[in-house]
Amino acid sequence: MRDLVSRRFTRDTLYNLAGVGLAGGGVLLLNFLIAHRYGAETLGIFQQVYVIYLFLSQLAAGGIHLSVITACARSGERREEQEAIVSSACGVVLVLSLGITLLAGLGAGLCGRWLDSPGVTTGLLCLLPGLPCFALNKTLLAFHNGCRRMRAMALLTGLRGVLLVAFLWWLVRRGVPGPRLALLLALSEAALLA
Repeated sequence: MRDLVSRRFTRDTLYNLAGVGLAGGGVLLLNFLIAHRYGAETLGIFQQVYVIYLFLSQLAAGGIHLSVITACARSGERREEQEAIVSSACGVVLVLSLGITLLAGLGAGLCGRWLDSPGVTTGLLCLLPGLPCFALNKTLLAFHNGCRRMRAMALLTGLRGVLLVAFLWWLVRRGVPGPRLALLLALSEAALLA
């Protein structure tokens, strides 16, 4: 029995490493492609917007994903209980993330002025629809983690990196100006949620 648990743990760890590696590789490729296609100034704007997005996304998720992992892991194999956990968590996260999105929208101009960059304001406004999607995705990934569905979690985590690069390619082909590239964050999270 111990050998089986050890093999499952090793396998699950490898799945997670592959998923995180794919997501991280997608972000690195994204930076390289933006710098190559649009230049350092646009990459700088994108990075500023991305850092703000990461901060806002944590607020939008509210740490609820951590409770979901714990509650689902404790529920064992009781599917009904797991479904109640994830549905109630998603409801709370949706309300919280919509509130954070509204506040971020109201403060986008302030961020742009503070950083002396109208491009940051534009980028923030473009990514805002992705905040609730990100928060819900984070909660659903935590659900898979708590239920020990590591293959699904690794696949979805890796898919996030692939979607970022795919939407960058699509936006570049459509001739989207540099400050609006942050739209790819919203598009990739919406696609991942779907």
